[in-house]
Amino acid sequence: MSNKPDGIPAYVVLTSKPGLYRSEPTTDVEIVETYDYVFYGRTKAVFQIARVVPGAKVRIVEDAPPHIENLVPVRVMEQFASLPDARRAVGQLANFGTLEATLVRR
Repeated sequence: MSNKPDGIPAYVVLTSKPGLYRSEPTTDVEIVETYDYVFYGRTKAVFQIARVVPGAKVRIVEDAPPHIENLVPVRVMEQFASLPDARRAVGQLANFGTLEATLVRR
């Protein structure tokens, strides 16, 4: 977690898995970049880098009925001090040696 002073924006990585759940921004959450995680030709996940402020929450919605929603405070998520730090984290999520996995920026 970042040791940033209160009130200073930070970055988090939101994950959505098509067919299972999606992460949605709420107030004080701004998506700045989106990447598709493509594994052997199929999109398995979507990673979004979001700028957040303390107190912000992210909505997690199940894709299957009854579409249960949860609001998750960003304080429980790993936070990054800069956009390049968040990009490195996304890159690490998609790096599995010799497997055919790529990140495609939207």
